[in-house]
Amino acid sequence: MSQLGDDCKLYYDLSGAEAGTWVEADVVIDDGDTFERRTAESNCRGDVEVKEHVGKPKYSLSGTLLFKFGDTEFNALQAAVQANTSIGIAVMNGAIATSGNKGWWRDMKISQWNETRPDGDVVKVAFTLVVDAGSTYVSNFKTIV
Repeated sequence: MSQLGDDCKLYYDLSGAEAGTWVEADVVIDDGDTFERRTAESNCRGDVEVKEHVGKPKYSLSGTLLFKFGDTEFNALQAAVQANTSIGIAVMNGAIATSGNKGWWRDMKISQWNETRPDGDVVKVAFTLVVDAGSTYVSNFKTIV
């Protein structure tokens, strides 16, 4: 998420990206935004070299969230993982309601959720989000007006 600057913020909406009822994730560390394109090789008869075809993009978002055990945000996201629920994700360069701020919005699913309890009631969750294949919401880059 570093491409959006030092004040980058992660928001989620359990109703999906279109609903727009965003909750800011309180503590996100070690975050990363991955973009790759799938490739396939072709080696047709008569070709003098192997060619590589570049396909559609694949996005994922990963990071670590810190919670107090049993806090509302932790319980809601853990329930979304267990139910395999699509959630709206917004990554912004600042507050989501501030005019002029930019970021992308997508419907995503949590594909990896790894909880550890390093200290007392603190829960550390390493996560990976992937674009929800069943979503009808079109991912986009927005500027708040």
